[in-house]
Amino acid sequence: MVLSSKWYFNVSRETAIGCIMNGLSLGLEALHHGVLLWRVIFSLGLLTQPTRCGSVVSMNAMDSSDQFQFLTHAMGLQ
Repeated sequence: MVLSSKWYFNVSRETAIGCIMNGLSLGLEALHHGVLLWRVIFSLGLLTQPTRCGSVVSMNAMDSSDQFQFLTHAMGLQ
């Protein structure tokens, strides 16, 4: 998950942080319920457009559990 290169033109900082935190929270919960990481990433990617986070984050940029763990720790979710 990375910020889109255009995010700062489209949304506020608070919206960007909200998109990231919500995605990580949902993903973390899914992982705790045994959903495989690739399915979590794919599913969160599907949710970005209807939630208007598609212009803010790219879920396809995250390709390992280490990256996911790093982000959850960095955002204070774990």
